[in-house]
Amino acid sequence: MKALRLLSYLRCARRCLCGKWIAQQVQIHFDKHVSFAQYKTYSWKKVQVSNTLWESRIKDAVDSQLAAKGWKEVDDNGDVVVVAIGTTNIQRSLDTFYNGFGGGGWRWRGFGGYGTSTTTQRDYKEGTLVVECSTQSQGN
Repeated sequence: MKALRLLSYLRCARRCLCGKWIAQQVQIHFDKHVSFAQYKTYSWKKVQVSNTLWESRIKDAVDSQLAAKGWKEVDDNGDVVVVAIGTTNIQRSLDTFYNGFGGGGWRWRGFGGYGTSTTTQRDYKEGTLVVECSTQSQGN
């Protein structure tokens, strides 16, 4: 299967999306036996995201990266079909702060006492954006 998965366009999308994100992970998968010089045009099949505000941002980011590589967007029948799918889910982080070592002095089995700890819960959104570029011959 000659699937072209050009996820390097995530870099540009990441610039648009990473304002509040601290750490990003980018993974790129593609067929190393394919010469990308043979592809000159592309068409969008769909952009699927939960928030429609992101559709144009994702398209603009991918379009600019493909244009920088010399590819031209056509309405239909491009050499490559582009699909972008974005998802988000809620993740939970627990942070614990320890206050002191306690009352001091030696106790049974070593040093210690009654220290305090405070654990706070923080919920945040984690998003995934997959941009797939496939040839027309694969029957998308």
